[in-house]
Amino acid sequence: MSVATINNIRLQLGHCVIPILLALGNFGNLFTTWILIRTLKQRTNSCALYLLCASLANWFVINTVLISSLYGLDYVEPIHISNILCKLRWYGAHVLFIASRNFLIAACVDRWALCSQNIKIRSFSQSKIALRVVFFIIIGSILMAIPLLFFFNNSSGRCAINPSYNLAYTSYSLTFIAILPPSLMILFSFLARHNLTMIRSRVKPIDGDNTRDIHIHKRDHDLIKMLFGEVVMFCLTTCPFPCITLYNFLTVPITSNKTPIRVAIESFINFIIQPLLNYTYCCTQFYGGGGDDYDSGDYDSGDYGNSDYDSDVDYSDIEGLDVFIYGLLVVIHGLLVAIYDLLVVIFDNEIIVFYGNQFVIILSENYTVIISLICTISLAIYIIVLIRNWVLSDDTSQPSDVTFVYGVRSTSNKINVENLNSLFITGQWMSRYFQYKQWHGPHLFSLSFNRRQLEVTGLGKDNIGEFSIDGIYSLNTRRIALTKKYQKGTGDSSQNLGHTVNIQLEWNLKERLFDGKWYVTTEKYQGQGKFELQFDQSTIVVDKR
Repeated sequence: MSVATINNIRLQLGHCVIPILLALGNFGNLFTTWILIRTLKQRTNSCALYLLCASLANWFVINTVLISSLYGLDYVEPIHISNILCKLRWYGAHVLFIASRNFLIAACVDRWALCSQNIKIRSFSQSKIALRVVFFIIIGSILMAIPLLFFFNNSSGRCAINPSYNLAYTSYSLTFIAILPPSLMILFSFLARHNLTMIRSRVKPIDGDNTRDIHIHKRDHDLIKMLFGEVVMFCLTTCPFPCITLYNFLTVPITSNKTPIRVAIESFINFIIQPLLNYTYCCTQFYGGGGDDYDSGDYDSGDYGNSDYDSDVDYSDIEGLDVFIYGLLVVIHGLLVAIYDLLVVIFDNEIIVFYGNQFVIILSENYTVIISLICTISLAIYIIVLIRNWVLSDDTSQPSDVTFVYGVRSTSNKINVENLNSLFITGQWMSRYFQYKQWHGPHLFSLSFNRRQLEVTGLGKDNIGEFSIDGIYSLNTRRIALTKKYQKGTGDSSQNLGHTVNIQLEWNLKERLFDGKWYVTTEKYQGQGKFELQFDQSTIVVDKR
């Protein structure tokens, strides 16, 4: 096969495929945009907002870059004549690509948050947070694409990568196209899937437990299925681009030794991957994600009530300061990266410092790229730690014992004052706790109530080990706060870490017992669950105090 034949096949393929992609892309993105706008008018939904922004970004991509590529099959593109147009073309395309990828990542995070049983994580899945995230994604995408203004020029007569920045552009592509976006999408998609599985497999406790599950409505299920399809489509169509970029970089030293037929084949493969395959994702969001699922069901974000893991929450009272700070960090990072690349460009790929009354060159291009990647990875790890701390900070939080016991008086536990002392009886008590989807117990232990000091102490043993108890209680609120301290070396050594369990209970008049929650925070485990405490009527110890 001759070089002319390969080039002719490339031209014919472009004339056939690009118009099809344009037609499918325009129809799919416009139809998706119309449906999502109509949906958002009926009821706000954070995931729908992310997908709407991604669809708009994809529409701009296919109507700028693809049309330019189609025009370039038969004519000389203006980007090969004007250096400004060359830079703006690549810069604008990458801004839209980065924004589209980030919107899809945000949608995956949103679906994971929606299915979470953690209140703080679920607070991310709301429209007012989504608006802020969209703003920061747009600003961050504009800043992150600034290096592209310097990576490309038409000094060789064609708009292409500046050879001086081959390594930097390859590192940029591998990091921000091939590694981070697919990894984050796949991670949060699997986490969302895991949360859905956990919701379906939840087992309600017996004995009149009135907890309410998290209800995920049909359209939210459809959005999750659609996102899975989009993630798969993104990985299949986008990841080959950084691979071919890496190949081109690795073969730069042998460019002069390449035969004309090899150059033609490489050009043909590059054309298939970019623009055809690379832009297929932008054209198939509606089809690959299951567009028929958009317009069915209800986009309600679900009913988040009491459960074994969290309590009622009014999302209107949750401030978005943490999201604002995170978004600000992203913007600052993008700005620092942009300034850094500007300095590298200005000083001809070398960092120059003022030292000893003279300018000294301290690093060459390769080292600056390595330093840049190290700084980027370090900042990414720092942001991940911040997010982890933000998520886990209140994961098992509870009010202080004093606030809980002496706080607002319950109105649901009406009982005569003369019968209050009968609730807090010194003697044998039975308890059970809910963990790992099942109840554990009952366990017998002794409690002694000091009516003067309103304090309680006790000793006992359960399936974990031996423990001691101290705490406080209130006759007015009919609440008990217990601190359960395990004695290390007793019971189950794999579970008994000598840790402390905080227990906060309130009298349940209907069930005739104390119920509430336990809280544990150790180096290896962090959690909470239901706890029930009931006096054992079979044995009564006379309180001599």
